[in-house]
Amino acid sequence: MSVGVILGLGRRRASAQWSQPVYRAGWLLAGGSVVTAVAGVAFWLSAAHLYPPEVVGANSSLISAMMFLAGVAQLNLMSAVLRFVPAAGARAGRLVLGFYAVALTTSAVAAAVFLMGLGTFAPALRPLLSSPPQAFFFVAATMGWTLYVLHCSTLVAVGQAGASTVATQTFNLGKLVLLLGFAVAVPGAGVWFSWTVSMAVVLAGAVWYYAARAYPRFTALPRAVPATAPTLRELVRYVGPDYLAALAWIACTTLPPILVINLTGPSHAAVFALAWSMCFVLLNVPASFGQSLVAHGPLEPHRLEERHRKVLTYSLGMVVPAVTVLVVLAPWILRLFGSWYVEVGTTTLRLLALAAVPNCVVALAVSRARVQRRMTVVVGTMATLSVGVLGGTLLAVPHVGIAGAGFAWLVAESVVAAWVGLRWVGPHLVAPPWPTVPRRTRRRAVQAVAADGWTPERTLRSVSDSSVVLLRSPSSSAALKVATGEGGVRSLAAERRVLQQLAADERLGSWRRMIPTVLGGWQDARGGYLLLSRLPGAPPDQHTPGRLTHEALCALAPLHRLESSIVAVDSRLLDRWVGAPVAALARALPDGEVVRSGLHDLERVLRCRLQGRSVTLGWSHGDLHPGNLLVWPDGVVRGILDWGGARPDSFPALDPAHWLLTTAAEHGHRALGREVAERLGRGEYWHRGEAELIGSAACGHGLPDESLLLLTWLAHVHMNLQKSARYGASPLWSRRTVLPVLRAVHEGGVTR
Repeated sequence: MSVGVILGLGRRRASAQWSQPVYRAGWLLAGGSVVTAVAGVAFWLSAAHLYPPEVVGANSSLISAMMFLAGVAQLNLMSAVLRFVPAAGARAGRLVLGFYAVALTTSAVAAAVFLMGLGTFAPALRPLLSSPPQAFFFVAATMGWTLYVLHCSTLVAVGQAGASTVATQTFNLGKLVLLLGFAVAVPGAGVWFSWTVSMAVVLAGAVWYYAARAYPRFTALPRAVPATAPTLRELVRYVGPDYLAALAWIACTTLPPILVINLTGPSHAAVFALAWSMCFVLLNVPASFGQSLVAHGPLEPHRLEERHRKVLTYSLGMVVPAVTVLVVLAPWILRLFGSWYVEVGTTTLRLLALAAVPNCVVALAVSRARVQRRMTVVVGTMATLSVGVLGGTLLAVPHVGIAGAGFAWLVAESVVAAWVGLRWVGPHLVAPPWPTVPRRTRRRAVQAVAADGWTPERTLRSVSDSSVVLLRSPSSSAALKVATGEGGVRSLAAERRVLQQLAADERLGSWRRMIPTVLGGWQDARGGYLLLSRLPGAPPDQHTPGRLTHEALCALAPLHRLESSIVAVDSRLLDRWVGAPVAALARALPDGEVVRSGLHDLERVLRCRLQGRSVTLGWSHGDLHPGNLLVWPDGVVRGILDWGGARPDSFPALDPAHWLLTTAAEHGHRALGREVAERLGRGEYWHRGEAELIGSAACGHGLPDESLLLLTWLAHVHMNLQKSARYGASPLWSRRTVLPVLRAVHEGGVTR
């Protein structure tokens, strides 16, 4: 392949990524943060040359006090702006104004309290804040800085990350220009006035741009799903924990320099402050990509994992080269500031730089949790990091000097990154990060439908031995399922047969709009494809599980009521429901005492409990969980996907049972096998509310509670094995999903 072809492919790939707002905004914000850091160095170097040291010190302290008060008083509402405004549509204006009103009020109060206690908090600032006009200007500046920070986030939230970056860089340039002018006009407070006046001018321009251009464009954008605004209760439940997490981050980024100066003295603290300022820029890179993820993630929650992986890759792509340079060239970089800095700060600079690598994992895991509204994860992660950094600094610095603070940062970031990384990677180890069907096979399938005007959008990651390519035409959209191998082709054929059978059944009426329409298909011995219509809606946001459960079971009720028959369970049915899945597990799992005895006891118990029992049979979807639903933001189900496991002669009770088990495991952040094993161990197979839901959804089923629990789990693991042989080959999957249940059955967790 020639260099020209490689460059052409690279340009097309970069263009495709730049065209997606979530990545474009991340690059703009990350690049802007780097430029801002460089501009900050230039600003303070210029101030040091233009003003006496005592003026620079007093003005910098005044600016730090303003920024600290604004940061604490704005309640981290910038995160709430990013999380809720993008999905609010035309109601975003009122939401933004509400955020601004709260932040301005709290910042004014904070500034006033600071002024009243000035003699206690910062007596050295009295000369700059002694008169009423000076005090009033400080309060106004604090309110303005609060609004400036929030407004930059608002521009990102309404899809104007470029405008936010331009505003930031205009502020950087403006304060540098004004610094030169105020050196003569206001020699005692030129640094302070250059900062605040530049901020006020840029803020006025940014507010005008938002009102006149950005907001009208935002509200005019077409939306795939209706806009939705959060309730006050949802805001409080998000903002409260998120503010605690923000305070933890402020603590672990602002207190270490203070701890170092108290533990070592001013000369060592100066070296640490220099190393810290160099490396803090690296912490802003994943934070910038995280802002974009929080802003765009809620609009397409089904793409959150994909986008999280990509922004993590981009962050590491920027941070790792910079870290390598700092680690290798640390002595030479510090030599520019003097031999003392080389002697004391080389190890510290290297440790702080290395800590920026795991910080990418931590920062973006927190951003992902914010999108999902998993606020316990947000608070727990940031609090653990803060305790580790501050505690490690207090313990290590007295023994090893300022390098102890760098070591504390590296260890705390690494431990937290390992924890959040394992929580995220664990459930995804079965699925590869690339499509499972060869590119040539997918291309052949896309070419087969291209004559009808279909063009590919993107390929979805899948845990089955098939791939899904999203297609679009000038007037419609579709999903192309492509499979190779006997199992994949059999699954496509089964799904096509089920969908066509349901579409032809007039008794289902308008309910058929909730299932995909078969638009075409083809198969042979080498593979096949199935072309389906794409349904409206998006995968559900699972922060309201009760409402979602009700909507899901109501959506599937017409299918469950379609056909119903009561039969006596015989050996033929037991072979299909119990014998075949147990045999598949025995073939897939490595031989061992737990597997052998557990499967034997499981089959014996189920055959004994079900033989001759009268049970209700009918239609079952076979794999009902939130990932197979499409909903509007209000939770109303608009589509049901993945019909390859549906059967007209199954247990309808399996659908609500499977839903309840998978959602309980998801919200408890544990594997399905552990959830089932705990229920077996307690002897409480279904809570009262769950039993009522199953009974009403399945119109009665005739199954004992423990048998329904085991059959649901057995059907789940059997379907996984049918989707892909990778499940059986994964030790993690068997350890998390299979072995806990087999162990519970063998050790007496089932009534015999």
